[in-house]
Amino acid sequence: VAMVEKSNPELIPYLSTCKSPQMMLGAVIKNYFAQESGKNPADITNVSVMPCVRKQGEADREWFNTSGQGRDVNHVMTTAELGKIFVERGIKLYELPESEFDCLCGEGTGGAVLFGTTGGVMEAALRTVYEAVTGEPMGRIVFEEARGLDGLKEAKLTIKPGEKSPFKMFEGKDGEGITLNIAVANGLGNAKKLIKSLQDGSAKYDFIEV
Repeated sequence: VAMVEKSNPELIPYLSTCKSPQMMLGAVIKNYFAQESGKNPADITNVSVMPCVRKQGEADREWFNTSGQGRDVNHVMTTAELGKIFVERGIKLYELPESEFDCLCGEGTGGAVLFGTTGGVMEAALRTVYEAVTGEPMGRIVFEEARGLDGLKEAKLTIKPGEKSPFKMFEGKDGEGITLNIAVANGLGNAKKLIKSLQDGSAKYDFIEV
């Protein structure tokens, strides 16, 4: 988002209005979880462990204060920073006893698990749309390396409404559904290359995740 704001502001209308998983969970913790557990949101310290340093800047944005009582995500550390802490304190994860995760907000879903993988946010969203339109579960999306663009994977997904589906707008002109061109770019450097290819017309995608 920051890259688009600075380098390609004309693309802002095309950005997803959804928050990142980090900020979604932050809002849930500071609102729903706080209410259900009888806690004041201001008394909850929420720490995220994320693979990307950009998540730190995201959590700093002023509007991510949905409870009105402080940041939705108080602190963000990278996986590298957490690993350094483990080394400095002599913590060896393989020596720790097995235990269950705390169940704070109910059971999870397969779509939620996908969020933690590259392209997972896109796949989780497409899975929801696919099942709603077709009435059938969607298989895994098979991505392939895009020709001429390192660090970019692409795939096609055809969505055809079922007989009783209310989403007839997905039937397409020939009644065989619509085919989406989707792509996943790994890193901002590859995202910039992808934007350039979109601008010069050498690539066309309906859904992109960076």
